[in-house]
Amino acid sequence: SHHNQHRTLRYSSSEDGGKNWSAGVNIDLPGPLAPSSGAFLQVPFGRLRELSSGRLLMPVYWQFNGLHSETREAFARGTHQGKPIRLEGHGHRPQMSGCYAYFSDDSGASWERSLGSIMVWPLPGEQNLGGFGGTSEPVVQELRDGRILMLLRTKVGRYFQSISGDGGKNWTAATPTRLSSGDVPCDLDRLRSSNDLLVIWNQTSGREIRR
Repeated sequence: SHHNQHRTLRYSSSEDGGKNWSAGVNIDLPGPLAPSSGAFLQVPFGRLRELSSGRLLMPVYWQFNGLHSETREAFARGTHQGKPIRLEGHGHRPQMSGCYAYFSDDSGASWERSLGSIMVWPLPGEQNLGGFGGTSEPVVQELRDGRILMLLRTKVGRYFQSISGDGGKNWTAATPTRLSSGDVPCDLDRLRSSNDLLVIWNQTSGREIRR
């Protein structure tokens, strides 16, 4: 999948090992890719999977950004050899995000969107009363029983997960996994030798997260 100035997502395929590509099929509704304006973004992430049914499943997340002069230069900072340095590349800004998926049952000729958006709610620590936590950069893998597992990047100290029992159209509410992590993505795949699931992520201690 790739970006286009008129539509954010298109799907192209190759039948000769990547030497030549089809013109591309529109996947989503028209919308500009304009991060400098704080626009609504749709971002494909992780691997596009072919399920055992033949369905193509592409994990995606949406994002709203608020751009303000007060936050444009609000970076994390530190000191190296006595000199101040910036410790990250992301600008801090008001941001909301949620995950979903597109799927195709005709080899990419047409696409449908999954229902709703997967987010962290209620937020841990809010006594089950509510609170919102964004999710982003989802990765998916088909389980042995045919269900689909989605792992979600969050800002609440660990990865969350969601499960689909119908090939990616409907997803369960996000629940926390035991994988502690900062606000960074992960990767999900299978080991060819054993068919076990493999997750690669940035392990983080509770103390590091709190700091």
